[in-house]
Amino acid sequence: VAANSMLSLGAVVFDETGTEINSFYAKLRPISGSTPDPSTMEWWKKYPEQWREANSGARDAELVMKEFYTWLKQLPAHPTIVAGPVLWDGGFVYWYLMRFAGASPFYHRGIDIATMEYAIFGGAYKHSSTRSAAKALNLPKPTGVAHRAVDDARNQGHVFLALRKASLELRTRATKP
Repeated sequence: VAANSMLSLGAVVFDETGTEINSFYAKLRPISGSTPDPSTMEWWKKYPEQWREANSGARDAELVMKEFYTWLKQLPAHPTIVAGPVLWDGGFVYWYLMRFAGASPFYHRGIDIATMEYAIFGGAYKHSSTRSAAKALNLPKPTGVAHRAVDDARNQGHVFLALRKASLELRTRATKP
């Protein structure tokens, strides 16, 4: 992770009913000594407007991560990273928190949306993703701006909540006599 820089950070908190209760969004300047990944830069070429948005108004990474840590600590419960893919997003967030805030309140917990989809619906794991989960659940098209971190987090949260509901419904059906 250290060779690359995180451009933006978005997080959305939902309560048990699925109501959004808080969100965080910030754009980060590249950290000193980082080098953009060539394949990631090729990918961004497909989204020039989002690239411009992700880079406008960026702030110092240390300041942003300390603000994010403080924001996380004031939440009413221990936070858990929910993402698709959790290893990618969670890895960056954890590394940045440890480097710039000195700690992470996530306690090494994370939920991967593709894994949840696979556990509930089966199929080939390599085809599982946030997008395929949303399709399997017949969810409406995502809202907001694609590849804007807070909108992506919000949409991933909605997919997670729908997967959780599907899982609970399956469990309820399985336990009925």
